[in-house]
Amino acid sequence: MKNILLFGAGRSATHLIKYLLAQLSVHGWKMTIADQNPAAIASLTDGVTAAQAVQCDILNDESRRNLIREADIVISLLPPALHIIVAQDCVAMSKDLATASYVSDEMKELHDEAASKGIVMM
Repeated sequence: MKNILLFGAGRSATHLIKYLLAQLSVHGWKMTIADQNPAAIASLTDGVTAAQAVQCDILNDESRRNLIREADIVISLLPPALHIIVAQDCVAMSKDLATASYVSDEMKELHDEAASKGIVMM
């Protein structure tokens, strides 16, 4: 079973969350949506047993890394300046990462290490 981890559940994430929730049972996936305020998205995941909303302070290394460790793919919809924090952990743990942002110079610096591990970072 694939485990999708989505960081950030702001207004721009709503459409992606609804789409992924509809796909969970079709593909046998599981999804964790991590946000500072999971209550704001609880109504979206209500009744979807393969999805859970969890509280996560992205700056809390232990909390963030524990979630990433359990994921097969990580999606970051956080503000662009925070992608690097998630990306560094994903590379260290060999986890694929997708973001909805431009590629910063810091992210470019991770390219060679990610490529050598065979992980996708986009």
